[in-house]
Amino acid sequence: MTVEVYFTPYEMAPDAVAGKTVAVIDVLRASTVTAIAVLNGVGEIYPVDSLEAAEKLARRLAHKKPLLCGERGGNKVPGYDLGNSPLEYTKDKIEGRTLVYTSTNGTVALVASAAAAHRFMAGLINARAAVEEIVKTGLDLVIACGGRDGTFSIEDAFAAGYLIALLTEYFPEVILGNDNAATAEYLWDKNCDDPPGLVQDSPHGQYLASLGYDKDLEICAGIDTVPVVPRMIGEVLCGPR
Repeated sequence: MTVEVYFTPYEMAPDAVAGKTVAVIDVLRASTVTAIAVLNGVGEIYPVDSLEAAEKLARRLAHKKPLLCGERGGNKVPGYDLGNSPLEYTKDKIEGRTLVYTSTNGTVALVASAAAAHRFMAGLINARAAVEEIVKTGLDLVIACGGRDGTFSIEDAFAAGYLIALLTEYFPEVILGNDNAATAEYLWDKNCDDPPGLVQDSPHGQYLASLGYDKDLEICAGIDTVPVVPRMIGEVLCGPR
């Protein structure tokens, strides 16, 4: 298996993912939120890459009584039902519900990888579950990091390195298809003894902590605490079917 890593969705051309499997990583926090939502029985999630698209889609899906969910600048968008904290996505709020969801980084990467044959949302909390599904596709892998506002984010690259490490359990001769993949592997290897420390010390982690989301960082830094992986089927992100 060949693995390529892109640190932001903007460096990833559409043809880079065509016919391949894509794992979208946004540790802080879209990957974590969507995994927890699936774990807690969400009906379906419609990921979109802008506030305008989210609000337009929510109107189109009015018959499903969707929850409008998302953040900008780390905080819940005014007037939305839920923000981007995994603590908000409890079973009593989202079980069986339809969500229209937009985030600054993760959903942008998900939409940008639309040409892929298979798309999954992966984070530190569900990396092993994601790899189990990735392996089943039998295709080469592109890891698309959400990044942060169009720039590199160390926590996403670190999680990409963890996916690569797990893949070597299935394919000892994983081929690293670009320098980013080698960088991600190195970051994981050098920091795997302290994922919480890396996440909390990252610039994005420090920013979220300054907004009062310290508990979110603890959840996002958990390793394989969630045994499910959201996957795109058509325009919907959902759990196992």
